[in-house]
Amino acid sequence: MYGWVNAGFDFSTSNKSNIPESYAIVPNKLELDQAVVRIERLPDTVQRDHVDWGFRLTPMYGIDYRWTTAQGWFSGQLLNHNRLYGFDPVEAYGLVYIPKVAQGMVIKFGRYISPPDIEAQLAPDNYLYTHSLMFTFDCYTQTGINAAIKLNDQWSILFGIHAGDDIAPWNGAAHPTAMAMARWVSKSNNDSLWGGIDSLNGGKFKDGHDNLQQFNLTWTHRFNEAGTLLTSTEAYYIFQTHALVGGDCEQRSASFLVSRRGPWCANPGERTRVRHCQLHRMEVLQEGLSLGSPYRLHRRFQRRAVRVRDHNGKLDGRSDPPVQRVSLRSARGEIRILLQCAALG
Repeated sequence: MYGWVNAGFDFSTSNKSNIPESYAIVPNKLELDQAVVRIERLPDTVQRDHVDWGFRLTPMYGIDYRWTTAQGWFSGQLLNHNRLYGFDPVEAYGLVYIPKVAQGMVIKFGRYISPPDIEAQLAPDNYLYTHSLMFTFDCYTQTGINAAIKLNDQWSILFGIHAGDDIAPWNGAAHPTAMAMARWVSKSNNDSLWGGIDSLNGGKFKDGHDNLQQFNLTWTHRFNEAGTLLTSTEAYYIFQTHALVGGDCEQRSASFLVSRRGPWCANPGERTRVRHCQLHRMEVLQEGLSLGSPYRLHRRFQRRAVRVRDHNGKLDGRSDPPVQRVSLRSARGEIRILLQCAALG
């Protein structure tokens, strides 16, 4: 059993949020990024005599939960309440080592961190405090089962099935998803290639969750035998179809209003329960008010017999959806917004 505590502070010209910067999203304030206690038992994979077992539990608390959350794993903290701080069991898996398969096979089952990528979510594995924008969007964790098999000293393979990127198998957005990857290491141990299919299924947006399809390839080169100087270069391709126009709540704030579509999302820590909304009408009650000014949210619901559009902009034929009136107030005036909401969180 062991753990760590990681806090951070940043200087920013923003006063609400640093998004699209990830992780360090709260400007000009000291925040607890992650507090972790890890409990684990590692199987003995050096010996070839007997089957062994292990497990790992990595519960985490802090603002970094916003980036590790998987829909269905206590995700209501973020998706329903938009809490700045939250709890997430980032890793919860078991291990079985079977030495007689090729040169050894390790079966992993449960929730685990996605196998590819140079960057990582947990503090001891990070080279830098912040992360690339690409890492913000790729897969963080998967829930499923996979098998890693060592074929020889140069080649190993990994294959398995999971519920999709950042999704629990019991959630309505889950898809049976294939994984197949391979690793090659040169005889000199100075170069390696690690890549393949991290996630592959139909690729269609489903039940309010991004269904990302991901392919990765990483080349690592060691410049000295001690391994103190090395480089890792990664390329990956991610796509999905029928995606929600306007992005998702992790990446969007009130700025979605200017683009007229997307989910209604408040800034980190501001509570909201409304999901897919489309701007219906905006009334400027006083000229000179900008959306960037400090505001408070005031909400009330009414019922109207109107037809709403789905995430592709097509009329879905339903009637009597909730309509939300939102007032953004500041010292300089007020903007009143009417949103047509197809669903509530």
